[in-house]
Amino acid sequence: VWSKSAASQVIKDVPLTGVAKASKDYQKNALFYLKDGSVSTAQMAEYKLCKDKLPVVGTCVYNYYCVAPILGGEYEKGAQVYAWAGVMSHVACNDPMFVKSPAREAWNHDYRNGLGIPRSRYWDDAIDASTKKFGLKTGDSAPLMTWVKDPTHDEKTAWHMGWLVEFIVFSAYLIAMLIYSYCVGFSEEALPEARKIMDPYAPLKPSRRK
Repeated sequence: VWSKSAASQVIKDVPLTGVAKASKDYQKNALFYLKDGSVSTAQMAEYKLCKDKLPVVGTCVYNYYCVAPILGGEYEKGAQVYAWAGVMSHVACNDPMFVKSPAREAWNHDYRNGLGIPRSRYWDDAIDASTKKFGLKTGDSAPLMTWVKDPTHDEKTAWHMGWLVEFIVFSAYLIAMLIYSYCVGFSEEALPEARKIMDPYAPLKPSRRK
């Protein structure tokens, strides 16, 4: 599994029934690779949180904690849920804008991969809403994750961007030094000034004896 950090937590090739045990105390953005399971979108539920209240008008800015169970087969009342998919939205979970969002669209695919989301009281309230509404069973240890095609995509993008920026900076510096060398020449008299530009804190070398 590709990861920018050797310390990244990876839960790989685990059946859905054993994912809670395998991912005990999982970290934020832990990498999940499940053997089975799909998001049961019809059993989605939400928790609506008033994050900020606008002055004067008194209108709330809401966060919507949207969750759906990850099931190993078709939904049945009383089914045990071993893992959950979650997305935090700024519009209601049944709003067309959310339904068409990339994060929600991912639920329609059997990716069986995810990035860990630490459970909080708000996520737990959303999970409780789903279990009560659809008659599901679950435990506090059932992990919550962002359902994605490639859990390492953001890491790879960040690394590639970092290398690209470093390459551009180094290339610009090299070109500047070549231009400077061309302008002042490559004489011995120009070397001390070039050293100052390349490393201002380097100790000066003693001049040669004539």
